[in-house]
Amino acid sequence: MKHIFAYGTLQVPSVQEELLGRSFASLGVTTLKDFVVMGDYFVEDGYYPRLVPMKDGVVYGNVYPMSDKDIAVLDEYETDAYELKQARTSCGMNVYVYFPKTK
Repeated sequence: MKHIFAYGTLQVPSVQEELLGRSFASLGVTTLKDFVVMGDYFVEDGYYPRLVPMKDGVVYGNVYPMSDKDIAVLDEYETDAYELKQARTSCGMNVYVYFPKTK
């Protein structure tokens, strides 16, 4: 079981239902420090949110426990424009976060 920090559409219950057929059980709201969310990440069909490093920035999101099977579905949803990387929340929890791939 891995913990996914979601800061965008993966927090929306209708998106969760569409992807995995259920709402995700959140472990709670937490933050990632020294990042902000920008809605300017262009992928072929539109603009999407991305995490950008910024001193003293804070991003709020939910943490969800996910199986490897669940993560495979999320990977497909996030496309190859994003990659899953480890991070640590402000409360010290180790999580995985979808970051935009650097070109």
